[in-house]
Amino acid sequence: MSAGDTAAPLSELRLSLLTASVYAAIGIHLPFFPIWLAWRGLSAPEIAEIAALPPLVRLVSNLVLPPRADRSGDIPGMLMACALGAACAYAALGLIDGFWPILTAVAALAFAQGPVIPLADALILDEVRRRAREGLAALDYARVRGWGSASVLFMMVAGGQLVGLLPREAIVWLLAATALVTTIVARQCAREVPRSKAGVLASPTLAGAIARPVVIGLFAVAAALIQASHALLYVFASLQWRAEGLSDGYIGLLWAAGVATETLFFLLLGPRLGDSHALALLLTGGGVAIIRWLCMAAEPGAVALLGLQMLHAATYGATQLGAVYLLSHLAGPQRRAQAQGWLSAAGAVSLAAASFSSGYLQVEFGHAAYLFMAALALAGLALAGTAALHLRRGDHPTPEPRAGHNLSETGM
Repeated sequence: MSAGDTAAPLSELRLSLLTASVYAAIGIHLPFFPIWLAWRGLSAPEIAEIAALPPLVRLVSNLVLPPRADRSGDIPGMLMACALGAACAYAALGLIDGFWPILTAVAALAFAQGPVIPLADALILDEVRRRAREGLAALDYARVRGWGSASVLFMMVAGGQLVGLLPREAIVWLLAATALVTTIVARQCAREVPRSKAGVLASPTLAGAIARPVVIGLFAVAAALIQASHALLYVFASLQWRAEGLSDGYIGLLWAAGVATETLFFLLLGPRLGDSHALALLLTGGGVAIIRWLCMAAEPGAVALLGLQMLHAATYGATQLGAVYLLSHLAGPQRRAQAQGWLSAAGAVSLAAASFSSGYLQVEFGHAAYLFMAALALAGLALAGTAALHLRRGDHPTPEPRAGHNLSETGM
């Protein structure tokens, strides 16, 4: 959007609904999609192969589609197209059988779904900056993003009850409906946001490379490594806890505690911090992750586990918020979607590699495998420090107009 755009600001309610619909799919897909695959008669190796494909496809789509959205100046339009593609892919899954057709549909789903979150982030951040430029009522990214975490928590809790009442084939149709809601809300956003002038395609900034690619790349990989250090927890924690004699109810409480503290962080603490603390948030996320995984390696008891799960607000929430703010500001308004795409692509590859490796690490080292997760977080922290040094040496971004929560050079 150009500085001269005078369209009414997007409402916080609409953007919060968009974020909630985007993340609701995660709350259903993550716990219940493997159940649907098993119900369709796929074997464990086939399910594993299907689970391994999406990160690679998302890598490609996140490197291709967000830059196109930047060049067209129509981020909500691209978001709407991707969400509609995801809805169609989920619907196709409900109509087909067999490993290869399902694998093909999952690949199409991953390609369409991969850029949805970075495009939604870019749309929200564009609105945050536009309001700041035009002196309108402030909009806080962290508060809007918090409704995404709240949506995941709600769908994990309520979705289990709902899936239990419905036939197994309803899972993909629920997911298709969620993606359709995202499409409808994105369509409403597209009607309110003015498309950038056609001349933007010939803009020298967009015709050339993204500004500060090394620094943006370092920050993206740093955040991706810190987030990938959660892989062992995501894949094997429930199995470990059950083997230690914890009940299914307590295991559910442990997972809910992590998502709940993350939600509270985004809704309550994130808006107070603002993006002037972006680098501090990213470094805090990496540092707390190291401590968390070292404690996990020591085989803590049930009560200590609950406290460690509550650190998810820092290890995931602070890392995510810091990275999104940093990349948004460094890339500037014309390359915001592309920078978020880089972050998503780096995260997909890192998490896929860490998840694949966690199987071997779990078998060979048990709880001590968390030491390797601590090493991943340490590597991410070191890369973030390296990127910060580049900025300190003079590679500073051009500051955007401020409205209370903008990233300042001194905040770096």
